[in-house]
Parts: sequence; C-alpha cells; structure tokens
Amino acid sequence: MEWIRRVAPVAGYCIGLVFVAIGAVMMLQSGMKLSFTEPNSFYYENQCENDFRYSVALPEEKPAEMTPEEKEECLKNQKEREQKQFKNRNIQDLINGLSLLIVGGIFWGMFRERKEKR
Repeated sequence: MEWIRRVAPVAGYCIGLVFVAIGAVMMLQSGMKLSFTEPNSFYYENQCENDFRYSVALPEEKPAEMTPEEKEECLKNQKEREQKQFKNRNIQDLINGLSLLIVGGIFWGMFRERKEKR
C-alpha cells in the first residue's frame, strides 16, 4: 500500500499538468478564432432558397420563388444568425478552456506542494 502514497501525488500532478495544457490550448485556439476568422458563409443562398420555397408552398403547389427583397432579407438574417452562433460557440470554448485551466492549476499546485514537502 506504500506504492499508492508514492503514485497518487505523481498522478495528480500529471493530471493537473495535462488539464492546464489542454485548457491553455483551448483558450488560445478559441481566442485566435474569434480574433482572426469569420464564420463560413458559402451556403446562405441555397439554404434561404430551400427554406422559403418549402415553407410557403402547399403540398399540391409548385414551390414558390423568392423575390429579390425576400432573398436579401433572408441572407442578412442568416448571416447575422451564423455570426452569433460562431461567437457563442467560441465563447463557450473559452469558458471550457478557462475551467480546465483553473481545475488543472489547482491539481497541479496541490500535488506539487505535497511532493515538495516530503
């Protein structure tokens, strides 16, 4: 049972170190995405067309065509929605990275101190 007392601090120290590393990478990656990239907008046009056509048409009718104003409004709304989702996803990743960093830092510090006291 003595080996458990020797292995537990080392395992806790390693787990803390891994959590800190993963948290730091997640925060760096999400921060860079928020700073340097924009959401993809290549499918807005087709998605607006399809959503409108089949939501307006009755089953026995031919699918409706969008007017240019409707299409422009739909594209604007779709782009705004995608930008909000992109920002929210990356903010959630930042929060997850920060929580891993905090928990890992606690583990790392707690088991490092125990190891040094011996």
